[in-house]
Amino acid sequence: MKQSIKSKIIRLPKAIIFGLALLNFFYVISHTVSTSISQGGKLSFPAYNAWYDTSEIVVVWILLATSICLLITSRTSYFIAAFFSGYFTVIGCIHIFLRELTLLERWQGILKFESNIFLAYEVQWVLAAIVFSTTIFYLVREFTRENLQ
Repeated sequence: MKQSIKSKIIRLPKAIIFGLALLNFFYVISHTVSTSISQGGKLSFPAYNAWYDTSEIVVVWILLATSICLLITSRTSYFIAAFFSGYFTVIGCIHIFLRELTLLERWQGILKFESNIFLAYEVQWVLAAIVFSTTIFYLVREFTRENLQ
């Protein structure tokens, strides 16, 4: 019984991250569908084109796929999840730290241009960082468990 509880606790972060990625996916997709329906098929030229109306919506799909890879307990899936989530984490770090914007200026920009904070592109970077750090934890755990046995 003790081993069963331990294995459930070890799997819990994977399920939580998958739930966050799934919620993020449905939230962004539902907002994309609702904005296209509300335009009524008319041709419009918005002054600000949101990232989720462009081809960068692929990021949401990839983050969902990496969270699914995290659920699969194998080294190959951990490497795939670490590669893609690490890629988006590095992109986010480059945008945050190498631009001449401070974090406060970036936060004000998010609040200024986005009507909903959860639709900001920076949320995708944070989710990618969460998936990446958790994947690295499980990957290190997998290697150390093999070396101990």
